[in-house]
This record gives sequence, structure tokens and C-alpha cells, in this order.
Amino acid sequence: MVEATRWGREVNGIGRREAEESEGALCGDDVWNGIGESARRPADAPQRTGSGGGAASEVTPEEGEGWRGTGFTRWDAIGEAHWNSSPGCDLNDQIEQLQQAVSDEVCAPELLPFAERLVADVQAVLQYQQQQLGQVHADTANGIVSAIGDRLAQHLQRQDCMRVRYALRNYYRVRLWKAQRHATHYLRESQSDPRCLSPLEEAFLRRYQRNMVHHLNESFLKHVPEPLRRLDDVERNQSGHGTELNMVTAPDLDEYVVARFVHPCELDLAATGQSLPQAFPFRQGDVFCLRYRFVRDALLRGDVELI
Repeated sequence: MVEATRWGREVNGIGRREAEESEGALCGDDVWNGIGESARRPADAPQRTGSGGGAASEVTPEEGEGWRGTGFTRWDAIGEAHWNSSPGCDLNDQIEQLQQAVSDEVCAPELLPFAERLVADVQAVLQYQQQQLGQVHADTANGIVSAIGDRLAQHLQRQDCMRVRYALRNYYRVRLWKAQRHATHYLRESQSDPRCLSPLEEAFLRRYQRNMVHHLNESFLKHVPEPLRRLDDVERNQSGHGTELNMVTAPDLDEYVVARFVHPCELDLAATGQSLPQAFPFRQGDVFCLRYRFVRDALLRGDVELI
């Protein structure tokens, strides 16, 4: 019974004594990360000074610039975890942005510009958390025994890292699936718009296209006449005068998507053939089913989310 009570004190929160220590630690060199594990603040991290019973003051964006993106967290006196409030350092916001980026990619018929900055920030946070877990594992191997509550918190942190990695892989998986459907088209687009593909995605598509051409040649193209072996031909006037049939397919921008407006904006819907004004106003929070080409620019500006 005594052991169960002691174990319960260690697991449920950080305990009364540890809460008092953590309250004072907010003003010193130690901070608490999101799982309750005490970690040493980086040497270049800005110092916090407490006021009125040890409450920590907020770090300004200028002060937090040196350690932005490290994923460092702190614990307040009651033990609730939250990320540093400086812009660009809130992992919760980054995860929401990553989830929305996945949703936009799944719903949009075309490949959206690669979210390079967002992916880099999430990868930096994951790398930092992995280093923290590796340090804890090394301490355990050297005979430094962690409390039961710390080991439980480390396990929860590993699970959170796995969830974030899954979301990041899902983002890459959806983009590669869409890129393979129109590989030649996106390789052409990447020459005029470098934002369309990341360097790794472009290298992957070039290898994919080369392997596909080799496979088709070995399968049947080598048995057909030379003029018919091209994979990027444009046949004109096949379905009537003034028509053309392009072998390089492009995404259908007239597909319907469900768009949620996060900012008020106006869209030009005159091309729909309906009796609508040229600039149709949309309010924040409106949800409409529209053709993708009408919300494309608003999506790239960040005024619209696809759901």
C-alpha cells in the first residue's frame, strides 16, 4: 500500500515538492519540457526572471530568436505544458499547419507549392526531441536511474514524435502520389516555377520518368514505328477542327472542392455562367463547394482551406 501510494505520487503530476522546485526553476537555468522531464536550457537561451512568487515572464520574439525552432518548452507552477509563445516556436501551431497542408494536398487536384519552411521547422523540432531522448537513454545506460514518472513521460514523448513523423510522411506520400500521376507535366512546370517541387521530389520524378520510359520501350514501344514512340506528342484536329490531343496530361482544375474561408475575400465567379457579380464576396467561416480554379489563388494566399 505504501509503495502504491508513493508510485501514485510520482506518476500523478510532479508532486508537491517537485512543483515547488519547478516553480523556482522557471527563473533559473532549468526549464521543463512538454513531458515533464527536467532539461538544461541551452547556453544561448534567453534568461527568464520571475515576478510575484516565481511566475516566469514571457520571452520576447527578439530574445527568443536565438533558440527559435528548438522545440523547447517549460512548465508553469501547476504543471501544464505549453510551448514558448514567440512566433515560429509553437509546435502545436506547426502541427496544425502540417495537418492542414496534408488536407489541402489531398483535396486539391494539382500539386501545391512545397511547404519548405514548415517542413524544415517540424524536422528541426523532431531532431531536437530525438537528441533529448538519446541523452536520457545514454544516462540510463550509464547507471543513472530515472523515476517512474520520468520513464512514463519519455514513452509519451516518443509516441508524440512518432505521430508527428507519421503526419510528415503522409504529406510526402500524398505529394509523391500526385506527382507520379502527371510526372512529365510537373517536370515542365518545375522549370518555370521552382516552388512546385522540392529538390528531392524533382530528383525522384526524374528517376521515375526515366524508369517509366525504359519500361515502356522494353515492353512494346520498340516494336512500333519510330514516329509513334514519343510520349509527349500533340495530335491536332483528331476530334474535329481546332482540337488537339496532348499525351502529356495535366490536373483537372475544374474539379469541385469544399473550401472554407478563413479570411474575408472576393472571388471572380463570372466564368461559371451563373448570374453572379464579377466580384462575389465571401465572409470568414463560409464553406462552399466550388470549382478549384476559382479558389486556387485564394488558397495560395492563405485565405482558403480545403476540407
